[in-house]
Amino acid sequence: MPLPSQGDSGFTGFIRSLNRAGVPNITIILWAISLLALLSSWAFDQACGSYFVIYLAVIHGAVGAMAMFDLTSQFGKLPDGRLTWWSWVIFGPYICTLMVFIFVRRLFSKEPQLNEIYERWVLGGYPTPGSEPKWTAVVDCTAELPRLYKIDAKKVKCIPTYDTTAAWSVSDFERAVEWAVDQWKGGETVYVHCAYGHGRSAAFMAACFVMAGIAKNFEDAERQMQRCRPQVKLNMEQKAFLSKLRKTVL
Repeated sequence: MPLPSQGDSGFTGFIRSLNRAGVPNITIILWAISLLALLSSWAFDQACGSYFVIYLAVIHGAVGAMAMFDLTSQFGKLPDGRLTWWSWVIFGPYICTLMVFIFVRRLFSKEPQLNEIYERWVLGGYPTPGSEPKWTAVVDCTAELPRLYKIDAKKVKCIPTYDTTAAWSVSDFERAVEWAVDQWKGGETVYVHCAYGHGRSAAFMAACFVMAGIAKNFEDAERQMQRCRPQVKLNMEQKAFLSKLRKTVL
């Protein structure tokens, strides 16, 4: 059963309306870059000169250190996918820069935001802010990105880790996989996402496919995802984590 179209809503709808008005993507990108440069210049002028630059460098370094030492919880991600107010205060420039990068990259990419891998199992990247998702249950695998779309908080399961990592506890991961499979068996369309829909979210969906009996093993699950979404690729850390599940959970 094909996934319903998301329509022209939110950020995507705004971009498409500009396209229909004859504004090419490259012009939209230049506008965005100009606006970002303007805001950055204003912030720099208002924030004690070089101290603002030092602040940005420290924040980006702190995020890198948290990823290196598996300090996922320190980013302030809530169980329903939102970020705490203090996370916005401390990491706001990093979060905003990352979101801009993701959406600019998406404008130039030929890869769709999401793909239905199996009936009612959808894999993809960070949902567009302001969009009304057509899926009915969401698994958020990001630690660094906020939930900005509207959905019943009871239908969101956040299992955060940083990009390219698999810093989950086996018990938390197992509970999240069981929750997602139960949602699917109950008739929900489950959207599993990270930033791009290639690594973290693919590792999670692989575990779901094995537990649900859709795939024989994790390798089979990865092949199924790659047929629909060719850029899916689990790295060594993610494969090693799934190997632990093979022995202790599934």
